[in-house]
Amino acid sequence: MQIKDVIRRFKGGIFVTTLLVMVENLAWIVEPSVFGAVIDAFINTVSGNESSSIQERLTALAIWISIYALNSGSGAVRRILDQKIFWNMYVQIAADVSYLSKLQGHTTSKICSTRTAFKRVYRLFAASPA
Repeated sequence: MQIKDVIRRFKGGIFVTTLLVMVENLAWIVEPSVFGAVIDAFINTVSGNESSSIQERLTALAIWISIYALNSGSGAVRRILDQKIFWNMYVQIAADVSYLSKLQGHTTSKICSTRTAFKRVYRLFAASPA
């Protein structure tokens, strides 16, 4: 089994995980800029510059809260789904490795050692930073 076979087989889970990572990171990048606009709107009001109305301040604050919620929410959902998606991938691939090894007539000890080696590679892959 090659990596392209794994990607084809689990493309849905990989797509969802990648999409959530991208949304979380984009919101994380945009959030400071929007928060800067919120600070500017409140500073203009405190300094006596009335060019910033209450509606502008509340709009800037609402946009920042939305982006913050998107960042936090997508991160929380990703952390929950990552475990399920990668665990499902591991179980299915490990079962296939065991089944194919048994069909090829390998001994139980050889199958166990193959599974242990696979588990080490899987942990390295699953533990890589997203």
